[in-house]
Amino acid sequence: MIHCVKELLKVRGRANRTEFLAYLFLYGFALLVVAAPLRYLPEVLASVATGSILLAGAIFVGALTVRRVHDFDEGGWFALLFLIPIANLYVLFTPGSPIPNRFGECPPPASFPIRVAAFFSVVWPFVFLAAVLLVPEVRNYLRSW
Repeated sequence: MIHCVKELLKVRGRANRTEFLAYLFLYGFALLVVAAPLRYLPEVLASVATGSILLAGAIFVGALTVRRVHDFDEGGWFALLFLIPIANLYVLFTPGSPIPNRFGECPPPASFPIRVAAFFSVVWPFVFLAAVLLVPEVRNYLRSW
């Protein structure tokens, strides 16, 4: 478990687009699963827990984004581009360097579970949009917020 966390938090090396999309999706899903029970906690405790979760997530996404910009041969500071709403598409969709670069060898091809998670990261917004548009209960639930 500790080895897995260390691997996810490293900023050396490269992360291809598939790995990047997959881990962003898995982080978002984990955030939903962890945050859902927080509504049953007292407000102050829920706020502290939410802040801690978001801080941990920011560190994880930051490290992942640094590895992603390394894939197309940019320095780690270039990862700040991910904070700009339209410019972050550049980080998402720029192909990686097909040859080894100053940040390391080419990342290995993504495993099957990573490709599945990347697929869902692309598909879920459309599924959510379809649910909002086509299912009246979902629309009514979102209006109640």
